[in-house]
Amino acid sequence: MSFEQAVVQLEQTNSKLQEEVVRFRDAAMGLNAIYSTITEGRQNTADGKYFSVPGNGAYMRLYRRQGSSAELIAEFPDRNELNSVIDQLGPLLGRDVTTGLNSFGSDSSLVRLRDIVYASRAYFGSYYSGSSTSGNVDLAKAGECALYSSSNEGVFPSSPGITFFWVETQSTYSGESLLQTATNYTGRSPSKARQWIRVCANSPDTNGGRQWGPWGEIYTSQNILGTVSQSNGIPTGAIIERGSNANGEYAKYADGTLIIHTAYKEITVEGNGSDGSVEFDLPTSTRSLYSNGFAYVQNTGGSAGLSNRGRARCETPTTARVRIVNEFPTSSTATMVLTHIGRWYD
Repeated sequence: MSFEQAVVQLEQTNSKLQEEVVRFRDAAMGLNAIYSTITEGRQNTADGKYFSVPGNGAYMRLYRRQGSSAELIAEFPDRNELNSVIDQLGPLLGRDVTTGLNSFGSDSSLVRLRDIVYASRAYFGSYYSGSSTSGNVDLAKAGECALYSSSNEGVFPSSPGITFFWVETQSTYSGESLLQTATNYTGRSPSKARQWIRVCANSPDTNGGRQWGPWGEIYTSQNILGTVSQSNGIPTGAIIERGSNANGEYAKYADGTLIIHTAYKEITVEGNGSDGSVEFDLPTSTRSLYSNGFAYVQNTGGSAGLSNRGRARCETPTTARVRIVNEFPTSSTATMVLTHIGRWYD
């Protein structure tokens, strides 16, 4: 190809590109030139230019005037027409079309275009689906988030006093692999937030039912401290409980450990190997027979003081007795406090 031929070809290409740009510009302008009828649009549009007419089952139709007629260039369907097409395609493809924002539950379902933004959240969870006060929480579908009554069918967290739970169910992998969270629901007045979680096995049991694990409470700064409790050795309350009264103070731990510090008591023991004892009332009950230790606070009489040869024994769940020996020749008086380390449940 000679240089002159290349120049001519380039000029022809530029001319075609310019025509396409002008046509595209005119078409875009035609979308903004909107008329109520084709006749009105043709009468008010220059020959070869574009105009638009809405309605008649379409969102918009783009026309180009061709003398005394109008050529249909493009048609833009409305939402109802798109949904109608999807509804017709569903049976042809052998798959269901979702009937609403809360009906996502199968990987084989078609999703309406208007719902596609919500599809992932609705299937995997965290999507509001109203109230299910009559539903079975064990049979909740992936994506459902609803308010349940604790009197409904299914297993709910063991928590006396809570009558409603907000339960979210989401898919974690495939099949029956699910994660559920349950949050205490409060009505007129605020309360401490409490939340529990449980998981469901991917494979059904021998009867084809779901295999849910037990509920476990999530601990936060709102429920670490409180009343400890247990059921068959499994903690069901707070992690740490602290209390005090006229008999002293105590700390209970979720694993069953109990630490008691009693109130001060004074004891006087004669000398030359005499012994004596003092009884302490415990600030809370214990299940342990022996105390792990006791301590002197100060001597208030006699120069030698008392020997710590002795032991403390819990005579009842709420009382302990400390026996003490004075090996020195003169009597002595001391103020004592008992430290007991035991268990509040076995």
